[in-house]
Amino acid sequence: MSGAGPTILALTKAAVAEVVKEAMATAWMEFGVKADVRAIKPDTRGAMISS
Repeated sequence: MSGAGPTILALTKAAVAEVVKEAMATAWMEFGVKADVRAIKPDTRGAMISS
């Protein structure tokens, strides 16, 4: 996780990822915080070399 600011990560089951994403977005909005909220899948393969 790299970026220009703080990050909050919630690890969830795929079945509830969208619900959690929306709940987090709503919570930030209620506090007046502009947030970029995403539901993403982790890369389970790790680093790979290609040529």
